[in-house]
Amino acid sequence: LPAAAWQLGPVAQINYIATRDGQTFEFEHRFKPASRPLLVSADDGSALFLLGGAYSVTDRGITDA
Repeated sequence: LPAAAWQLGPVAQINYIATRDGQTFEFEHRFKPASRPLLVSADDGSALFLLGGAYSVTDRGITDA
């Protein structure tokens, strides 16, 4: 993580593209309000990070805790 960062706010949902079993799909995950991570930017704007939240990532995608 960068030494300094900007907190942008909680993430309500995320969309991503993943390949499973040789097929490519677009997924949308809507976080439950209590599970939402924070979206944080490196202070120079070069990278975004998801911090905290009550979720896990498995081979089947994102799952709220």
